[in-house]
Amino acid sequence: RGGREMASSHAPSQTSKPTTGINKAISDIATVGTTVSSFFSGIRNRVNAQSGDVQARLRKLSIRYVTPRILVLSKGLPKRSTVSASILFPVAVKFDKPSYLSRYMTEVAGVLRGQHGGRCMVWNLSDLSYDTTPFKDQVIQFCFSGLPTPTLENLHQMCKSLQSWLAAEPDNAALVHCQSGRGRTFMTVAAYLVFSGKYETFSAALEALTGKDCPSATSLLVPSQHRYLDYFEAYLKHGLPEEAPRYQLTKIVCRGGTPRYAALADPNSCRPYIQLFSGGKLVFTSTGETDSGESKRSTDVTARDITAYDSKSPSMDFVINQSVQGDVVVRLRHFKSLKKRLTMLRYSFHTVFLL
Repeated sequence: RGGREMASSHAPSQTSKPTTGINKAISDIATVGTTVSSFFSGIRNRVNAQSGDVQARLRKLSIRYVTPRILVLSKGLPKRSTVSASILFPVAVKFDKPSYLSRYMTEVAGVLRGQHGGRCMVWNLSDLSYDTTPFKDQVIQFCFSGLPTPTLENLHQMCKSLQSWLAAEPDNAALVHCQSGRGRTFMTVAAYLVFSGKYETFSAALEALTGKDCPSATSLLVPSQHRYLDYFEAYLKHGLPEEAPRYQLTKIVCRGGTPRYAALADPNSCRPYIQLFSGGKLVFTSTGETDSGESKRSTDVTARDITAYDSKSPSMDFVINQSVQGDVVVRLRHFKSLKKRLTMLRYSFHTVFLL
């Protein structure tokens, strides 16, 4: 009897089976849950790592999204790279700018492919060209060499081309860049944002474009570019007359102090000359150089041909006597040498808006 009782005490009870089964099921579910959680955690970590890598590359290349579909190069195109003298390089080495620029833009193209899969068109507003093959030749170049603003018609054309591309497919994106990453870029993007109805005013559009790289809207544009945005607003509302009024520009007088370029013993001195552009073309220069080839060639011009002004000069005077019409740009430059001329001032206006 005792043996039977002992045997029965070792036999599994009927109530223990369900309990064990439930515990095992709970344990299995917990194991599966842990596995699934680890799986998704791994995916999330990989996605976060990839996202971090993308953000790091965007920062490295100064690519900035000003809207979800419009990008800019916030620091512009890179300057020529220089490696300082060291053990490896006994002398300072300067890399060729075009090749360095092409390498940089190839990296930019790689990031854009990863982000937009070949659906990003580039608007190049700089005066520089580069290999467009990495972008599958999806690059539109607008040239207004050396000028702060495009003509009003060109600005309108740029806005229309941006609108057409972005409206064609919801996944299309646009990279707009100039050489400095400021004036031409943000002037064009602001013009597009108002043109497309995203913002009602250019001031609101410029405020929306500010960020860490450009802390204030006023720092984005030079005065002539602000002026041309005002012109563009009137242009969108009223258009332009068939023929802009023509004016005779007789003289330009610069007052308020002499720029500091040390052309003479006086540090506040310079050798200035004036260039006049109308409709995007050079029509006058006080050095006598023109596109016609009828006057003095650029190789014949020396510093002695250009009047020097110092701090005692009350003003810098230039006789022009040139007819101008439409978009006009005045550029004041300092003649340092035959191969080095420095821009001191640029001023743009349109003759329609002078009245």
